[in-house]
Amino acid sequence: MTTLTEYLNLYLGDLVTTLNVSASSIAFVVDSTLVTYGVSTEAEATDLTKLHKIANKEMWQRLMQQATSSFDFSADGNSYKSSQIYDFCKQNYFDAMSDASEYLAEFEIGVTSHRIDGRMSYDEYQSGSVCYF
Repeated sequence: MTTLTEYLNLYLGDLVTTLNVSASSIAFVVDSTLVTYGVSTEAEATDLTKLHKIANKEMWQRLMQQATSSFDFSADGNSYKSSQIYDFCKQNYFDAMSDASEYLAEFEIGVTSHRIDGRMSYDEYQSGSVCYF
């Protein structure tokens, strides 16, 4: 059985080099994955599918965060679209989040309407398990 660090390196393949993924970033992702899974060690994570799906989500989230410093710029008549890296990571994060959703804490988002005059009673502002936007 491979360790989670080995799995993440295999999962990313050549992207480890392309996206400049450091060993410390992978270690951070491993720790984040274990916290999200709800265990302290990899040995306690008995559902390998769950572990890998959460790890994929955590990895793309980390890469997306790191790519936020990538800016588009032009120099010497050339145009550099570094934001494509962020867009790539973001799309993969959304895909990984969807794949891992069954293993993540449950939440519900509800949508409601409000009176145009904005007047509401105090009871309507009470929070519950649903977050309204």
